[in-house]
Amino acid sequence: MIQWYRSKGRALPWRNTRDPYAVFIAEIMLQQTQVNRVIPKWYSFLSLYPNWASLASAPPAGLIRQWVGLGYNNRVIRARKTAQIVQKQYHGRLPSAPELLEALPGIGKYTSAALQCFAFGKSVPVVDVNVNRVLTRFYGITTTQKPTHIRELANQALPKKDTYEWNQALMDIGASICKAKTINCTICPLTKSCSTSSAGTIPVTSLSNASQGKYLGSNRYYRGRILNLLKLHMQNRKLGIDQLSTALQQHTSDDNMEQIKKALQGLQRDELVDLHPNYKEPTHVSLPKHL
Repeated sequence: MIQWYRSKGRALPWRNTRDPYAVFIAEIMLQQTQVNRVIPKWYSFLSLYPNWASLASAPPAGLIRQWVGLGYNNRVIRARKTAQIVQKQYHGRLPSAPELLEALPGIGKYTSAALQCFAFGKSVPVVDVNVNRVLTRFYGITTTQKPTHIRELANQALPKKDTYEWNQALMDIGASICKAKTINCTICPLTKSCSTSSAGTIPVTSLSNASQGKYLGSNRYYRGRILNLLKLHMQNRKLGIDQLSTALQQHTSDDNMEQIKKALQGLQRDELVDLHPNYKEPTHVSLPKHL
């Protein structure tokens, strides 16, 4: 595994640093976003916000605009809150203890483990979706298991040294070889020991064709489209609710005002927009000026 990673592993820029801040930004961006979209954003984001202090004091509207193309905009707002806590409570140094990491906004067990291993050099398993899939197939698991069970299997398999490379190797195998829909066992370093490969039957996960239809017109759809429209406007410029409705009519039904208001209220609760003049009966919306 380690030898395979050293010769075949992906050359990702955040693998060249152990700076907790840079690793944190990479991990937040990589949540539900493809690697090839994250790489240029990671570089540009760090050039504008190179440390905890700059992120903590950054205007939310500017952060949301910088986040264009990554989706799930509330991630960057939570990252800003984390930066503010790190600055205030930890004097600009990210804590390494798991219980302290997991108490920060937007950091769950996976991100906590990734930071412990990739930034602080701790020997802990890092189980993302790709690793979960690789381990499930490797051990021949055919039923749904709790995340704690998969993490325990990952912990048992963890070597005594080179755990950074081991965890990255598992991720790369899941991302490039043992994919959800396509699998190439002939080049996988785990093939000889893999229960699923030796059985000759590979479970292939398929995505429903109906997923896009369900997404169109959903609350998530409206949230994303509203933020995209706001990002195209001048900074802090207010956009009329009627303008939003007109702009969105080309993709959805004519009667979309209630869905727009529901999406706007959710966006304000997540501190991604400001509503004017008030929450219940807004006439205009803008990206947030401050938090």
